Amino acid sequence: MKRIITLLALILIILSCKQIVKPKLYIIIVTISDRDKEKCSYDTVLSVFEDEYFGIELKSYGGGRLYKAEKYKNESELYTSNNMVFYMVAGEDGKEIEFNDYTEFINYMTERGYKMYNKINGAYGDTYIFKKQQ
Repeated sequence: MKRIITLLALILIILSCKQIVKPKLYIIIVTISDRDKEKCSYDTVLSVFEDEYFGIELKSYGGGRLYKAEKYKNESELYTSNNMVFYMVAGEDGKEIEFNDYTEFINYMTERGYKMYNKINGAYGDTYIFKKQQ
């Protein structure tokens, strides 16, 4: 009987110490150095996003059948700078992820530890602000 109680206590301790590991949020960061067609060059980096807040726009394409999550990093500089930086939600393989609808996107973000904080309706897509859960 003592062995069973000890074994159960040990299992309980192990289970309580085990943390659930959430999948990581990957983003592709694309930097276009010069928008002149003849000089244009770009750099693409796959990165793990770990900031507390994450703002992204969900845009439809393909006749409104699919959605991609992407955003310009500095929209205020979009037309005044030769450099343009934007990021996209990606998989671990570095490919941009397509979502069937906004619910699938929100569930994807929730699985990675982010909760929707705010939603701003836009003309070409809605902007979602997420906050990382502790």
